[in-house]
Amino acid sequence: MVLVLVAAAWGAADFAAGVGHSSGWMRPSGEPSVFGWVCGSVVLIGAASLTSLAVRGRAGSRLLLATGLAYIAVDEVLGVHERLAGDLDARSLMPPGWAAAGLLLSVAVFAAVAYLLLRDAGPRGACRTLVVTGVALLVASIAARFAGGFLAAAHRLPAGASRSVGESVAHACGSVGWLLVAAGLLARTRVKLDAAAL
Repeated sequence: MVLVLVAAAWGAADFAAGVGHSSGWMRPSGEPSVFGWVCGSVVLIGAASLTSLAVRGRAGSRLLLATGLAYIAVDEVLGVHERLAGDLDARSLMPPGWAAAGLLLSVAVFAAVAYLLLRDAGPRGACRTLVVTGVALLVASIAARFAGGFLAAAHRLPAGASRSVGESVAHACGSVGWLLVAAGLLARTRVKLDAAAL
């Protein structure tokens, strides 16, 4: 229950900073940003917990997942995908070039990480629920960004407050998603370590 309240408060803070057009470190989509640093940090913690689980089985897939999460953590802090793929904007696909390759690479990395997260989420229980909910929020966030790119390409992207709210909701979903994923991975690691200690 406490974790749900923390996640909700974090998402609300992210949303409020986005809608309030915060600047500098408090701008959620900016680099550097407090929100990017926190997301990157929790993703790295999740990657570290997976590394400790790798010695207890499924080492290959867990190390691959930890590597993918480490890349995403760096990306959250430095905005690598924004430099490679125009912030996951679908308009990067036309004309084909480096931006299109960057977009496809970003999508492939996320898809692989999402698949491995769901595969390693464990049996039914709180740990799995956290990871699955987090992945669902991340998918929704990325889908919203792609939808925005398609709307922009069709010259149908709203302006003003409605656009700001939409972008803020998408970013808050991503922030909360990573928080829940990391919490689920940490909880799963703790369960496994406690079971091994018995």
